[in-house]
This record gives sequence, C-alpha cells and structure tokens, in this order.
Amino acid sequence: MKSLPILGMLQHLASSLFVLGSLPPMLSITIFPSDYRIPATVFIVAISLLITGYTSAKLGKAPTKTAMIRNLCIGLLTMGVTYLFGQLFSI
Repeated sequence: MKSLPILGMLQHLASSLFVLGSLPPMLSITIFPSDYRIPATVFIVAISLLITGYTSAKLGKAPTKTAMIRNLCIGLLTMGVTYLFGQLFSI
C-alpha cells in the first residue's frame, strides 16, 4: 500500500503539537522551587486546559464556556487520579 504524503505531514504535525503541549508543565516543574512545583504545575495545566477548551470550541463553533469548563474538570480530575495512583504506588 502506498503511503500518502498528507498522512506523513499530519503525523509530524501531531507529534510537534504533542511536544509543544508538554512544554508548559515541564517548564513549571523545572523552573519553580520544589515547594511550589505541584501547585504551579496544576495552575499552569489548568490555564492550558482552559485555552485548549476555548480553542476547540471556537474551531468547532460550539459554546466556549461549556467546552472550557468540561475540559478543565476532566483534565484536572485525570491529573488528580494520576497523582493519587503515583502516591499510592510511591512513584
């Protein structure tokens, strides 16, 4: 089967956006002192989730407030569950 050039470009775009999206929390963990790392990271991730919710709603022509709140709640819940499992298994 012959590969389509557009699929290769989309793969590169997706991987680039993944790396770009991981920069804010990675930078907050790197920059802030150890006492502030977790709260600062949660705050920065929350802002990123709100921006993502807003952007996706605008692109999809959907209500922005609903998308932002949904994205924020699900994202923070996911992050909280991941943190709890990390604490539970001492990771």
